[in-house]
Order: sequence, then C-alpha cells, then structure tokens
Amino acid sequence: FKWECYGGNLATRGAQHLIALNTVTQECGLDDVAIKTWLAPVNAVIPGSGFHIYWQGLWMERAPGLSLNQLAYLGRRDLVETLILKLLQENLNTSLVIQAAIYDLLFAQCDRHAQNVFIDESGKIKLIDNLQTLRYNWEHCAQDSIFLPGTQKSEIVRYGGNSVSKRLNAKRRRAVNPLVLLDYRCYAPKGKIGVAYPPQVTQCLRKLSALSPVEMRDKYGFTDTYIAEHLVTRAADMLSRGFEWTLKRGKPKNRSPLRFKWQQPCCKLRYNKKTGLECAHAWNVTAEFPLGDPLRGGPWTWPYKDPGKYNGDETMD
Repeated sequence: FKWECYGGNLATRGAQHLIALNTVTQECGLDDVAIKTWLAPVNAVIPGSGFHIYWQGLWMERAPGLSLNQLAYLGRRDLVETLILKLLQENLNTSLVIQAAIYDLLFAQCDRHAQNVFIDESGKIKLIDNLQTLRYNWEHCAQDSIFLPGTQKSEIVRYGGNSVSKRLNAKRRRAVNPLVLLDYRCYAPKGKIGVAYPPQVTQCLRKLSALSPVEMRDKYGFTDTYIAEHLVTRAADMLSRGFEWTLKRGKPKNRSPLRFKWQQPCCKLRYNKKTGLECAHAWNVTAEFPLGDPLRGGPWTWPYKDPGKYNGDETMD
C-alpha cells in the first residue's frame, strides 16, 4: 500500500498566497482586523489510520466571538434589542469597520460575506477566509464585500439575495438586515475616507505603489506576477486618487452586471413591533439593479425578461 497526496500544488499555492498577504497586512497595520496566518510544523497521527503527519502546515489565528451571519436573521424582539442593537449599534468598534473596508478594497477581497466576519462581545470584528483576494483564482471579481457599497454582497445585505440575484417574483426582505450598520460611510468623517487613511496605511501604500509587479512578487512571495500587479495598481490608486474613486473606478474592476448604484447608508436602527428592525432615520433607497446576469457577470440569458434598470458601468460615472 502506498499513500498518495492529490492537489498538493493547489494547497501549496494557496498557503503561499495567504502568507504573502499576511506579511503585507502586518506592514500596513491592518492585522488588528484580519486573522494572522503563519507556517509551522504539524506533528500528528490521523485517528483510525495511524498515518503519521510530520510536515509544515498553514496555521491561522482563531477568531473570537461568533459569525455575523448568526446575527443577521434573528427575529425575536428580546434578542434583537438585547443582542443585535447593543452589539452592532452600541458596542461596535467603528474604527475596525473602517479598517475592514480599507483591507477589502486594498486586497480586492471577493468573498466578504457575513460568515467570514466574526464579532466578539466587545464589538471587535475579525476578518477570516482571505484567500479570494487580488483575483487569486476568481479572475472576474475585483471586490465584493459587505463593507463596500456598490458591490453585490453589500446589496444583498440591503435587499436580500433573491432580489439582488433577480430571481423571478423575488420579494424584498421586509425587516432591515442589521448588517447594514457595517457600511463604512456611517463612521468616516462626512461619509468619506478619501486619502485620510491611518498613518501606517498611508506609509504602506507609498511603499507598495513604488514597487514594480515583479519586485512586489519577489519581495512578499506572491505566487504570480499578475496578483502582485493588482496590488501595486490598487495601492497607487488609493494613495493618489482616494478610497471612493478607487472603489468606483479603479482597476481591477467588476463587470457591469456586478456594479451597483451607491445607495444612502442606514446608520441607526430601531425595533418596530410589526415589521421588526427598521432604519431609525430617513432612508431613501431604491431596489433597482444593473442589467445583465448577476451570477456570472455576463449578458442576461435567463428565460424571463431582465428586471435590471441600468448599465452598471455608466452608474459609476
């Protein structure tokens, strides 16, 4: 009998990407919001088989608290008032929300849904599962995060997955998803970051944008030059043109069906006995979505009329 290992190259490539990402994260001072990742020996025996493992493994910090996804669908009033409103409205560490938005834009994060964000009792958040960054292998995604307005996952928080996916006869969620409070604009001065980054982030952007893609790849150990090129471009845009310009117009960019109009943020919630959570201030939003296939990012091919209302590329102008 001979043991064989399949997919080793994929595992090695993924580990290399995450280690490189972790190094840049620390240099940019964003390691308070993202879990730490490192290589270390693994020495263990698999139960039942007796197979001895003794090699380098990818280790990750354990995120404290619980997934935000577990808070998004609570409906009982006592839980809403004592848990959600207190945790996400009173205790939420808003500086970490801004750091999370910076992290997800800088690294072109494409998998930042509620299951990949943890929160503890004090309101501190941690970002987990950071592999799908810088177009690691989702080549048609530039950014998609509940922290970034204008992206699909942000719109799903606002309107629900069925509506944003343009399912036939989809109905908008009745109660407001409490995760709308993660919109960074609620906590940035005058609703904008611009180029007012934390000092260590600014210093880091200068350093990253001064490198060539090859220098970036070799210095930090990224697996491919194209990944390093995305980081160089993103850092340069964020430094010279600002956060909002980069989110709307920077490269890489999402395909037109995945580019949504920016809607007004809801920054405070209250509980309504009849409908559940609602925005506690005037909130003028319209459930309209871009033309095209919201799942694949291409032309509309479903057997009913596209309910989209606008060209996603034009809405960013």
